[in-house]
Formats: sequence, C-alpha cells, structure tokens
Amino acid sequence: MSSTPPTNPNPNRPPRPAPVVPDYHMERLIGRGSYGEVWLAHSALGTRRAVKVVYRDSFDSERPYLREFAGIRAYEPISSHESQVSVFHVGKNDEAGYFYYVMELADDATTLAKPFPNLAAAEPAGSPPAYEPATLGVLLKQRGRLPCAEALPLARSLASALDRLHGHGLVHRDIKPANIIFVDGRPKLADIGLVTSAAKADTLVGTTGYIPPEGPGTAAADLFSFGKVLYEVVTGHDRQEFPMLPDDLGQLTDREQLLEVNEIILKCCHLDPRERYASGAEVLADLKRIEAGRSLRRGRAQRRQLAVAACVAVAALGWVLVKQFFPPPTTTEPAVTFASAMPGSWTNSLGMVFVPVPGLTVDFSIWETRVQDFRAFVDATGHAADAAFFFERGSPKKLPRRWNDPPVSSDPTFPVRAVSGADARAFCAWLTAQERAAGRLSATQHYRLPRDAEWSWTAGLTNEAGATAAERELSDSNQFYWGTNWPPPAGYGNFAGFESPFAQRMRIEGYADDFSTAAPVGSFPPERHGLFDLAGNVSELCEEWPPAFEAKTPFVRRGATWESYQPKVFEVRNRRAAGLHESTIYAGFRVVCAPVDDAPPPGK
Repeated sequence: MSSTPPTNPNPNRPPRPAPVVPDYHMERLIGRGSYGEVWLAHSALGTRRAVKVVYRDSFDSERPYLREFAGIRAYEPISSHESQVSVFHVGKNDEAGYFYYVMELADDATTLAKPFPNLAAAEPAGSPPAYEPATLGVLLKQRGRLPCAEALPLARSLASALDRLHGHGLVHRDIKPANIIFVDGRPKLADIGLVTSAAKADTLVGTTGYIPPEGPGTAAADLFSFGKVLYEVVTGHDRQEFPMLPDDLGQLTDREQLLEVNEIILKCCHLDPRERYASGAEVLADLKRIEAGRSLRRGRAQRRQLAVAACVAVAALGWVLVKQFFPPPTTTEPAVTFASAMPGSWTNSLGMVFVPVPGLTVDFSIWETRVQDFRAFVDATGHAADAAFFFERGSPKKLPRRWNDPPVSSDPTFPVRAVSGADARAFCAWLTAQERAAGRLSATQHYRLPRDAEWSWTAGLTNEAGATAAERELSDSNQFYWGTNWPPPAGYGNFAGFESPFAQRMRIEGYADDFSTAAPVGSFPPERHGLFDLAGNVSELCEEWPPAFEAKTPFVRRGATWESYQPKVFEVRNRRAAGLHESTIYAGFRVVCAPVDDAPPPGK
C-alpha cells in the first residue's frame, strides 16, 4: 500500500523507505531505536496500530537477528495479558531484510486521547495528525513523582506482566519508563523487540542505569530494572540517584507508604541477584500487602526480633530446668536483686532485652533504644526533646523540636535518633521510676547510659589506659569491631556501602547492605556478647567518666553509623565529644542497668 515519506528523527542515519506490511498503510515514523523503527499505521478499516520494523543490517551477524525474530514469535501467543502490549501479527520480508510485528497503539500524549482515534473517513490523505506515544517516561516528565496511590496499581500491573513473561521462559531485557506505554489509560509493558528466551539471552542489551551489575538476560535482571523504574516513579529521581530518597520526604502525605515501597525497591535492586525477589508474583504479593495497610518493614523487623526472642526463651527455659533439678539454697535476700545476679537475658516492661557482660557490673540492652521505647516516655511525660541539626546541600538545617517529626523515622523498631544526652538521661530516669514502681527494680538499681570505659570493654577493648575518654583514645590499638582486617566482612553491619545515597568516594568500596539510611534494630547479626549494632547503624551516646568536661562535653559518641566509610571511624577506640543538648540524626543511645552507687551526677 502507499505510504507517506518518512521523517528522520536521527540525522546520523539516512532515512529508510517506508516498509511494506500487508493490509497496513504506514502513516509516519514515530520512533527509532538501535535495531529498528516504529511506525504509526492504519488498517484497511482505519484501525490505527503501531508497527515495529527490525532490520537485518542493524546486527553484526545473522544469529542475533534471527534470535530476536524467534523471541517475538514466542511472545505473540502470550501477548493477550492485560498488562502486556498485544501483538496482532508477526511477519518477515527476507528480500527487503527486515521482520515486523503489528501491535496495539499507545494513547496520545499530546492530546491525552484514550485511545488514539482511528482514521476518520473524512481525514485528508497524507496528513497524519500529531501524535506522541503516551509512555511512563513522558508522564514522569510532565508530573514528576507519582503518589503511591497511583504508583502501586501501576507497579502491580508491571509485576504481573513480568511474572507471566518469565513464567513462559522469556525475558524482556530493556525495562525502562520509555518502554511502558498506556493503552486506554492502562499501563502495559511494551517495546518487546528485545524479548527473548532466557536460555538464549547472551547479547548485552538494555539501557544504562537499569542494567544490574551481572548484566541483562535473566528474570532477576528484569526485576532489578523493574525496581529502578519503580524508584523513579515514587521518588521522582533519576535511576542514577538510587537510593537517594526525596529531600521533602518529611512533608509528603504518603511518606509511610513510600518507605514501604522502598523496601520492595531495595530488594529488587539488591546487588546479589540471589537476594532479589524470586518472581514477579512475589513482588505482586508485597505490593498487595502495602495496599492492604500491612507493613513490610515492621514485619521483617519483627521476624528478626522474634528470632532473638526465641534464643532468649531457650536460654530462659534452660535456666528454669536448672533451677528445677538443682534448686538454690533457702535465702533471705530480697526477690529483686541486682541485674548481674540474674542469669542470662531478661526483658523489662518496654520489651527491652538485657544481657550481662562478663567483667562488668552492668547489664547492656542488646538493642539501641527504639522509637517505640522513647515514644512511651514522651507519651507519658510530654517531654520536649532537643532539636537536631543536619546538613542539606552543605547548609545546616534544624529539625522540628519534636524528636519524632520528619525526617527522623517514626517506625517503632528503628533506633530513636535526633535526641540529646539530656533527653537520654531523662528517659533513663523515667524508666527507672516506672520499673521501681512496678517492683521490677530495687532501690539499688537504675537505668543509665553506658560509661565510655564500659562501652570500650563491651566492644572488645579490655586494655585501654587513661583517666578520660580523650586519653583512652590515644591508645595504639587499631582494632576494628570485627578484627584487624579492612574492609568489613560482608553483611557485618549498617555502613555506607554501595547502597549509600552519598557519592562514590564516600562509600566503602566493595561493601553493600540493604539499608541506605538507618535500619530497624536487630537487622544484622549480633556482635560481642549478643549485642546488635555496636559497630554501625547509629552512633551511641556514652557518659564521659569521670566527668572532667561535664560543663562542656559530658558525653562521647561511640560506634560508626550508616553513613560511615572511613577506616579510622571503625576503630573501636574512635570517639566524638558531645554536649549536653547536642543532637544529630546520626546518633542514638543504648542503656544499661547498673547499681545506683556508681551513678554519675545528673546534668543540668
């Protein structure tokens, strides 16, 4: 059939003549890629379609060309899925050196027509209307990030399409916003020209930023690309900025849902393909959980904590059996005694788990103090915590005065942050009073912050010399939390690895974990004495003792954080001084249960 002269969107390549496709009239060229062209066409009945034409001379050899043709032939029978672009006809012109396939046409982005109108009988011949395919890429340019209420149904559609594709042994290899079109307003996975058998996907194709480290051509690689697309949708950032979250996260009305979706994104985009979702169906299930109001973050944190609790329960059961078969002698000592006399782990009224540390007279909380712990204190007392400073694009900003206001996470299992030493002391005093009133602590026991020397001992520095923290830091020990070798072992803690939102030079080379900022407590394996996150996540406030600098810097911060990357910061001896009312989003605190007679004087 006759056709209009083609346009030439790529001046570096001479225009080709319009292809000949039986029963279709080529109206005009609407797209061009590495391997072919896309034409706006209409049938003899006036139905408008898109026609993809793939040329043999775009390939170095016959083999990849034939493989692409085999891929589209395998795709055609399964293209009826509601979230996959439908292919109506596949053909091949060996004489002209191309194959083609006719598929449904995207909506028009210029007029927002859903769908693009078919050819009208009165429409002048040779004058095709203006048309731009409605793609996700165009939508994101027009609107920026999409709210989660819109993003979640879109993500469900794409996850379902991928699950069907992978279930038939096919992979897409080039998932990106430009390849997701809208047909009658419904998102569909398109540009299936690169679809091929997973067993034959040995050609490096795809788009930079969406391709995983191991390369394209597997279901896991497609899910990585899907994660990057979802990242762009919910954050409005370019995929190269992953995993940076929006600067205005604290002001977003769908902030909590976005953080839940981010859990899916992080799992999809894990560097290790074995740690990603096993299928689109698994992604779909988690998306539905979020839409139903269920928390992925809380569920995963609870599973980790249940595992710890199970270990505690086993230890407790063992102690019960010991007492049953070897009862202690009769004693007149009070029922509530100092914690170091309690065997094994024990739990207080807030669910904080404590363990004794051999060589010390205090019991350490195994977790950094959680948001849920500090919230109980704030709710009971109305305490107004000190505000925290953070830096935004190099300029200091001050957080709202309430400790749990954005951008500090309000997830109950995260470590509480942006609180000062004064806030931590107030929390300990309140908790002590509560536990004594309930008969859980005696008058000779109390909660407080660890002392600097106690923290060192617990972290493995048992031979530090010096009367003050500053003197002890001068020791010649270069011991890291995990030993003497750099970098840290894989999965040791929450540090600035590949997933970090900071520049490449501000990351630990070759290291990665699942969290770009703070993580729920207990997200990583326990360290010395069964304590979690001594090395990372957030740094922890300790009392300087004796209080030589009480008036100025009565506290030190110990441990590295989720944004730490320099080796010296991971040396156990490393310390940073902190004032009474100084706070930061990078620091929290851990508490100990201790005898009262060694208590430091309260700060004012």
